[in-house]
Amino acid sequence: MLFLLSKPLKAQTFEGLGDSIPELSDPLILEMPVSGLPIPILSENFGLRAVHLEIKHPYLENLTAYLMSPEGTVVKLFTNAGGNGKNMVGTILCDTATLSVQKNKMAPYTGRFQAQGKLGNFNRYQSAEGIWKLFIRDDANFDRGKIESWKLEFGSDVSGPDTFSSNIPIVEIFTLNQTITNDSFIACRIQVNDRLQQGRYRINEAFPGFNGFAEVRIRGQHSIGFPQQSYSVNLLGVTRDDTAVSLLNMPPEDDWILLNNYNDKSFVRNPLMHELFRDMGHYSPRNQFCEVFINGEYRGIYTLMEKIRRTNDRLNISKLKSSDNSGDDVTGGYIFRHDYDLGEGWLSTVAPADCPENFARFEYEYPSVNNITPQQKTYLHNYVAEVERRMFSPLVNDPIMGYRPMLDVLSFIDYFIVNELAWNGDGFAKSMFFWKDKNSKDSLLHAGPVWDFDWSMKRMPWVTDAVDHWNHNTYPCNNLQSTLPWHAIMMQDTFFTNELRCRWESLRKTHLSESQLFRSIDSIGQQTIEAQVRHFQKWPTWGINVATPEKPPFAKNYTEEIDTLKALLSRRMMWLDSTIPGTCSKLQEPPAPVPDTTIPPPIVYPNPATQAFTVYSEKTPIHSVILFHHSGRRIEEKHFDPPVYELQMSPEHIVPGLYFLRIHTETGVFNQRLLLQKPLE
Repeated sequence: MLFLLSKPLKAQTFEGLGDSIPELSDPLILEMPVSGLPIPILSENFGLRAVHLEIKHPYLENLTAYLMSPEGTVVKLFTNAGGNGKNMVGTILCDTATLSVQKNKMAPYTGRFQAQGKLGNFNRYQSAEGIWKLFIRDDANFDRGKIESWKLEFGSDVSGPDTFSSNIPIVEIFTLNQTITNDSFIACRIQVNDRLQQGRYRINEAFPGFNGFAEVRIRGQHSIGFPQQSYSVNLLGVTRDDTAVSLLNMPPEDDWILLNNYNDKSFVRNPLMHELFRDMGHYSPRNQFCEVFINGEYRGIYTLMEKIRRTNDRLNISKLKSSDNSGDDVTGGYIFRHDYDLGEGWLSTVAPADCPENFARFEYEYPSVNNITPQQKTYLHNYVAEVERRMFSPLVNDPIMGYRPMLDVLSFIDYFIVNELAWNGDGFAKSMFFWKDKNSKDSLLHAGPVWDFDWSMKRMPWVTDAVDHWNHNTYPCNNLQSTLPWHAIMMQDTFFTNELRCRWESLRKTHLSESQLFRSIDSIGQQTIEAQVRHFQKWPTWGINVATPEKPPFAKNYTEEIDTLKALLSRRMMWLDSTIPGTCSKLQEPPAPVPDTTIPPPIVYPNPATQAFTVYSEKTPIHSVILFHHSGRRIEEKHFDPPVYELQMSPEHIVPGLYFLRIHTETGVFNQRLLLQKPLE
C-alpha cells in the first residue's frame, strides 16, 4: 500500500453544476475541478468513496453515464437502468451498497446503490487532483431531462480496484475522453505493468514499469477493420517530447508497436519469423507478449514490438543529418520499403517485360519523407535505379556488371528463405524493407528486416495441401500490391541458386531442423498458454474463419491451432528440400600446401566471432594471413615482418557468414574456417 493511516481522514465532497441532457446526440460532458485533498493520490486507504446524483428524467433506462478521472480512468455508472421509472433523487452510487442500480429496476432511485462499474478502480495510485468529467448520453428522443447537480465524495472508507494478474506483462491505455483513430495521434496515458510480484504481473500496481503519456494511433492497412486493432505508440516525457524508455526488457526507445493477434490464433507467426531472422545473423524487431486494457476494457493478447528504426539498438546504420548532402556523407544510412502506394515515395524506373506499365513503388522509412533532403532523395533514387538497371540488364548475372556487386546477397537469400518458408506472399509484395549504410562502412544494399507474417503459414483457399509453389513471383502485375521482381530475377542466376541451396542445407541442420523449429514454436506458444483463454473469451473465434480466408476445418482450440501450424511448416520444408534449385558442392577452400602434421596448427578464437578475432600459433611464427569469403573472394590480407605468434583482426564492412583463413607460417600453410555472426541483440 502506498499510504498507511493511523485513523480515518475526514471525507471531502466536491459539487459540480448540472445542465440539460441533449437527445440522440453526443454526450453531455460536465467538468469538476478537484484539489486540496489531504492525500492527493487515490488508494485503498483514501480514495473516491461515492458519486451523488440528482437527475430529472422521465425514462432513466434511456440514459448512459460514465465518470472519468483526471488521469483517464473511466468507470461506467449505469446504463439501461430504472425500467420505465424516472428521476434520481438523493441517489448515492458506491461500492458498499447492497442494491445494484443496474439489477434493481427501482426508479426513482433514492438512497445508496452499487454503480454498474466499480468505483474502486479509481483508487489505483493515481492523482485525484485535476478535472473530473461526468459523461451522460440520452439514447432516445422526446424525453428531455436534466442533471440538477452531482457530487464526488472522497474519504478513507473506500474499496480498492479490481484485481487482475497474468503470467505476461500488462499494458493499460487511457484515452482521456478521445477516440483512437488511424488519422492522427492522440495523447493518452499509458501504464506498463512489467514488474513481477510473487511470480505474477498485476494490474493496478503502485509502481509500474512505465506510467506516463504517449501518442497513440491505429496502425495497419487491412487490419484496421479487425475488431482487435493494432496501435502505434510514441512515448512522451514530462514535457511531452519524445522519450526513450525500455519496455519489457527491450532497449530504450520512444517508438513502439502494439500488434494485434486477431488474425493469428497461434500468436506465434510474427515472433517465430523475427526470431529466425535474428538467428540467421540479421537485425529483426524484438517483441514481447502482453495483455492490453484500453480505458479499463480488456482487449486481449498483443505483441509489443520494436518499430523498425535507425538507432544503435535497432537497425544500427549511420545517422543522416540534414547537412549530409555530398561525398561519403550522402551515401547512407537509408531505410526504405516496397509497399502500398502511400503517395509519399517514388516509382521504379524499370518495369518487368510482361507488365511494362507496372512500376514498383518505394516508400521512405529513414529519413522520413518530411526529413529527407533533395540531395539525399536524388542519391537514394539513383542508387535504387542503378540496382534495377543491373537487374534488368542482359548482363544481370555478370559478377562485375550485374547485380551482385551492389547487393548483400546473403541477406537477400535469408530474406527469401524466411518468407518462402512461411508461404508469405506479402513479404515480396508489401512491407518489404531494405537498408543501406554509408559507402565507407558498407556499400551494399541489404534485404530486411522481415515484417508482417499474420497472413502466413495458413491453409488459404489457393494453397494446396502439399504447400507447393513459390511466393516470390506470385503477383508481378497486380497494380495494387505487385510482387517486386528482384528475387525472381536472381533465381535465374546459378550463383544465387547455388548459394541459396548451400544456405538452405546449412540451416536445415540447425535453426530450420524440424525439431529446432518446433521447439521454438512450443517455446513461444507456451508463453500465452494461460492468457489465450482470456483472449478467446474476448474474441471467440475458434472454429470459424476470421480475417485471412482459410480452408476448413478450422481449429477448435489452441492445441489444434499449433498442430495445424506445425503440419503446414513440415510439408513446406519438405517441398523446399526437393525444390530449391542449385547445387551445393562441398565448399572449396583455397588450395594450400599440406603442412607439417607434427606442428600444432594455428588456432582462431573466438569462433564463431562477432567481429574481432585472434589468430594464435603456439610453435611457429606467422608470416601472413589472408581472409577469404567461402565463395573464394579475397577479403583482407596481412603480412608481418618480423613474423608474429599472435595477432588480432577486425575486418571492416563484411557481413556475417562463413569465411576461411589461409595462415602462412614458417613450417607450412594452414587453412582455418571462421564463422562471423552479428552481435547478440
